[in-house]
Amino acid sequence: MESRRGLRRRFGHLDWGLQAPSATGRINAFPSFLRDDMRPRQQAVSVIAIGLSATILTLGVGCATQQATESAPSSSVAKFETTGGQHLFMHPEEFEHDSAIARALDRMGPEARTFHAHTVTLSNPYFEGRGPGTRGNARAGEYISFYMEQAGLTPAFYGETEAADGSVVMSPESSFLQSFEVPGERELEVAEFAVTHDGDEQALLLESEFNPLAVSGNASAEGAFAFVGYAIDNGKDGYSSFGPHDALDGRIAIVLRFEPMDENGRSLWADAGRWSRRAALLPKIESAFERGAAGVVLVNAPGADDPRMGEILNLKNSRFGPSFEKPVAMMSLEAAERLVAMGDVEGRSLMELRQLADSGIATMVDLPHVRGAMEISIHREDIETWNVGGVLAGKGDLANEYVVVGAHYDHIGYGEFSSRSPSMAGHVHPGADDNASGTAGVLMIADEMAQRYEQLAFGEEARSIIFVCFSGEEMGLLGSKHFVQNPPVTLSTVAAMLNMDMIGRLRDRKLELYGVGTAEQMMDLVQPVIDASGLKVSTSKRGDGPSDHSSFFGEGVPVLAAFTGLHSLYHTVNDVPSTLNFEGGAQVTEFVGELTWALATTEQKPTFVAPKTPTPQMRGVGRSKVRLGISPEYADDEAGVVVGGVSPGTTAEKAGLKKGDRIVLWGGEELAGAGGLMQALVSHKPGDEVDIVIVRDGERQTVRLVMQARGGAQ
Repeated sequence: MESRRGLRRRFGHLDWGLQAPSATGRINAFPSFLRDDMRPRQQAVSVIAIGLSATILTLGVGCATQQATESAPSSSVAKFETTGGQHLFMHPEEFEHDSAIARALDRMGPEARTFHAHTVTLSNPYFEGRGPGTRGNARAGEYISFYMEQAGLTPAFYGETEAADGSVVMSPESSFLQSFEVPGERELEVAEFAVTHDGDEQALLLESEFNPLAVSGNASAEGAFAFVGYAIDNGKDGYSSFGPHDALDGRIAIVLRFEPMDENGRSLWADAGRWSRRAALLPKIESAFERGAAGVVLVNAPGADDPRMGEILNLKNSRFGPSFEKPVAMMSLEAAERLVAMGDVEGRSLMELRQLADSGIATMVDLPHVRGAMEISIHREDIETWNVGGVLAGKGDLANEYVVVGAHYDHIGYGEFSSRSPSMAGHVHPGADDNASGTAGVLMIADEMAQRYEQLAFGEEARSIIFVCFSGEEMGLLGSKHFVQNPPVTLSTVAAMLNMDMIGRLRDRKLELYGVGTAEQMMDLVQPVIDASGLKVSTSKRGDGPSDHSSFFGEGVPVLAAFTGLHSLYHTVNDVPSTLNFEGGAQVTEFVGELTWALATTEQKPTFVAPKTPTPQMRGVGRSKVRLGISPEYADDEAGVVVGGVSPGTTAEKAGLKKGDRIVLWGGEELAGAGGLMQALVSHKPGDEVDIVIVRDGERQTVRLVMQARGGAQ
């Protein structure tokens, strides 16, 4: 068992008030920000409740529910059920609302009290930051499944059951848990990186000049370097690091960390916090590989105002996604500056190239005077984690269609990857807003919808609803990707997916809602709910983004995603419950609940609208193994995909495709824009043959493609 000194080291910064066990053997682990106004007896009752029993959770946060169906020993004594069927008897004067916390909870109302209860519990250190691979992550899954069952949901997934003959078989709708694996421990086996300039080869030093990243493939790469700026596909106000015809085709990509910044090194895009979500690393790497990079080298952007500027990511703190098939490393700023100085034909510095990337101009710059050779091999051990899901059965003919309501429940555990407090690695990162808040929203909406469905009159119809909490989101949307690749129902029957990620910091009643353009009917459904909400809702048509709705959007499912915005405590040890707006969280939950109701009861199933520009998330879901070799154009709204350019030596060139051709049919099916093209490619492997129909000079022609292994731009 870990010593109290060790516990204080790991949890003490949260000020949860760890104390020595009392004479009763209890440890007072109730948060000090709630404990200070409590009388000793109230504290003791709260300690019994904290996180260890879902049944008595609400008692611990001032939200106990009297068991009205059971009689107490006398009329002056209230009776509460605890774990194992035991009972706790309390006199009224012992739970009178005479403390500040009790009065505050009373003023919140029942919905805010429930939101408070779930978020406080899930962000307790007992859950270890809910990092995959920790016991706390498994405990959180148990907690969620408990409340799904309490709401009357049926299990969403296959599970082990006992057959009549005593054998164990896998049966549908028998488990709330969907098991999958995420990256676990990584051990470096081979790490070599050399740079050649004018025939002089220099080997970089491991740890001080470069490190392989945990997402790297076991592979080697050799070729010239190319600087690609921030490698951001779809940034703010149409920003892109790439031109429409940019292709890396075997070069090693130099990618800047972070995002466009001002002269002081501060983000040009972040409304709150240090950086916006567009600075996420995984989409950057995907974007480079989608354009044919042989390898990717990440570099801190010079001059950035960020405490991580001195670090080189390593195997331990770079487990933010699945492994790629090609090598990925991070280079020190000093080594990168030397490389650029030797390689750029105009003699520019890395800072000058960064400033070019800041300007919004497509920034791919060849560095022909230097070549690189990388070889990386990593021994991997994966770890088990779980999605947690339950189903509320629908009514009538609509019951065979589904709405998915989701949120990720995992966080970054002890901050060994993705922490914005690098000096606090090894300390629990509670993740109250990210994303205990969204998890609370799922559980509350499940309970609300179950009650509404019970009240539906005979003949009224409603879609079935799948409530699911994903794990592995912080490691690259792994849980939601696994869900859409192994769905409990056919994805074509899913009318829409609603996602809640960080909904606990409502400020000035401002809420961001993404995805209103992902279905033809979406805005008509959403607007009345917005008008009645009392919230100031900023809408975006886009369905992509670094959260779980992107996985569904990439599979052609309309999505909506609620978000109260980034803040300075994101991915730090200070994302604790006391920083949340509990009433605001309840308001957002109610709002998403009304959207859920609208989507579940509307007669017409929403019609998916594919994006004109394929997004990194769409490419990442089921990464294609083949390459067509065209650069699409997005100049009109007509059906199909217009060929804007053809890369040499690719499938498209060998089939005779030309600039200006419009691909309208793929394998006999209409092609729904660039998004449909991406999904068509995912279904193929090298060597497959497929007939497509193109329109050239106003006439239709059939062209046969023989798919080649990818290695270039889409």
